[in-house]
Order: sequence, then C-alpha cells, then structure tokens
Amino acid sequence: MSVTFKKNQDVSLNDLGGSSPILVFAISWENKAKSGLLNKLTGEKYDADLDLSCVMYDNNNNRIDSVWYAQLASKCGSIRHKGDETIGAEEQDDETITIDLNQLNENARTLFFVISSFAGNNFGEVEDAYWTLFDGASKRELGRYNISPKDKTSAKIVMRLQKTEVDGLSQWRVKALDEEATGQNIQEIFPELRSLIEG
Repeated sequence: MSVTFKKNQDVSLNDLGGSSPILVFAISWENKAKSGLLNKLTGEKYDADLDLSCVMYDNNNNRIDSVWYAQLASKCGSIRHKGDETIGAEEQDDETITIDLNQLNENARTLFFVISSFAGNNFGEVEDAYWTLFDGASKRELGRYNISPKDKTSAKIVMRLQKTEVDGLSQWRVKALDEEATGQNIQEIFPELRSLIEG
C-alpha cells in the first residue's frame, strides 16, 4: 500500500516496498479556474508552469550534478528528466524524473527534488497538485505527498532521497520536506539547498 507522506516523515525505501533500483519521481497538477463571473463563463484558467528538478550531493555535501529542463540527464546517466510540461495538461503525471540507484555517481549520497515555476506561478494557482514516487520496475506507487492549494509560494524543496549506513549495509531513505524556496529555476535555489543541508 502506498504511503501518503506528512511533512518531515522519513521512511526507508525498503519499508516502502521498493524492490527495484529504478525509481520514478513524478509531479502532477491541474490549472485552477480563475475567479470572477466572466472567467467562470469563459472557463478561464491560470496558465501555471511547474518545473521538476533533481540535485545530487556527495558525502561532503558538495553539489555533484543537477537535472532540470535545461539538462535532461545527469553526467553519469543515472538520472533522466522526461522533459518540460508547461501547462499541466497531461492526464496522469505532468513531469517525471527516473533514477537508477545502481548507476549513480559512486560519490552520490543525497538527492534533493525541487518544484519551481519559471513563470513565477504559485501553488495557489493550481489544484490537485502532488508528487509521487514509483517503483520503476513494477510501476507500483510507493508514496505520495499532497501539496496544499493554499500555499502561495512559487517554489518548494519537496523530497530528499539519502543513502545511509545501517549495520554496515547501505540503504536509501525517503524524506518528505515541503520546504519553501524562491527562484524561477533550480540554479536560483542552490543557495537555499545549501542552507537546508547546513541547517
């Protein structure tokens, strides 16, 4: 059964039932109808463009690489972005990033996933927004997090995937973050990621 995450909930990938080294992280949203009688009559909606990004850090919390709409694959080839969806019109997931844990850069320890808006849209302009983590082999949903429609921020650091050592064995843990951020793209959010790591 899929876990509906709460903010700061931290769960091992094994406990989520993940059996494949391949994961798919996805975001989905629908553009909200604008208020006002004329807008209701014409069916006018906000034109929100949300972007999904992933940033990789090593054991010393140094940034190794990032994947976003301007760089669709990591240098090691283990992380791949499906491409930019600009209008939230896909029937299922609007943007996805696929991660192959077995092919990650050998120094990789932490992956952060970020949702931002190049157009400066805020989450109050969308509805039914959420992120989902899937097992890449079985396509089974492992967990999801529902984003509040009352949130007026335009960027969020939403999830951390981190490799830890338990009894000498490596395991990956998933943490739902939901941390507010600023910036239109991932490069403008790097300083906030640094503050989160060092905080």
